[in-house]
Amino acid sequence: MKIAASDFDRTLFFSEHYSTSGGIAETDLESIDRWRAAGHQFGIVTGRSYRMLQHGIKDSSLSLDFAVCLTGATIYNKDGSLLFQDVLNNVSSRELISLPVVGQSRHIACLTAYGEYIYVQSELSWFKIIDDLPEFTQIDLFTAQCLKGICQISLQYESEEKAAAAVNEINKMNLGVHAYRNAQAVDIVNNSVNKAVGLDNLLAENGWRQWDVLTIGDGANDLPMIDMFAGFTLVSADAEIQKHAAKVYSSVAEMLSDNI
Repeated sequence: MKIAASDFDRTLFFSEHYSTSGGIAETDLESIDRWRAAGHQFGIVTGRSYRMLQHGIKDSSLSLDFAVCLTGATIYNKDGSLLFQDVLNNVSSRELISLPVVGQSRHIACLTAYGEYIYVQSELSWFKIIDDLPEFTQIDLFTAQCLKGICQISLQYESEEKAAAAVNEINKMNLGVHAYRNAQAVDIVNNSVNKAVGLDNLLAENGWRQWDVLTIGDGANDLPMIDMFAGFTLVSADAEIQKHAAKVYSSVAEMLSDNI
């Protein structure tokens, strides 16, 4: 048996393309079906929460054997049951949420293993302008600062440059967290958490460490799992990401077909 773990957004899921197949290319869906029919496992490793991931795949035929969400902070089985979670220290999360650089974000999304709690700071927040989102709980700043059980804090800046500056500032602080940028978005988790750690925890929980693991992703937050598992990336990824990959593919389908 082999384990294939794919990033979701911009690796497998392209919301602006493949509208007839729920944002995922038919060739990718067919290859995933063949992969699973051969007795292998396929799952997603993403910065999204589990509910946001399920919302993303609801219009496609994609079936998953596992999901590693919130940049590795939460892990779910095939049936959606929670296997593992890594929660931010409440003192650290309160200090983080109170930072001026976080106050410049269009929203502060406090994401737990079971739900999304959003403090909206701008009418341009994705939680204001995107109609098709799963139900979330809107909160005020005080509630965000006091909320317990947060696994990831997600932010949205007006430009990639401002998001990059925020990541640099947050990562220089001694808060016990690490920030990852994906375009205008910033995801913040415990220092001990990343996609590679999350995937390794999944392997340990399910007794899969003896099996070959294939990973593919296109962003900076995918580098830990690309590096740990000698993984792959896409031709659309930045050159810096491609330098870390064992091989560069045109699609998830090509990667699966090459390794089945």
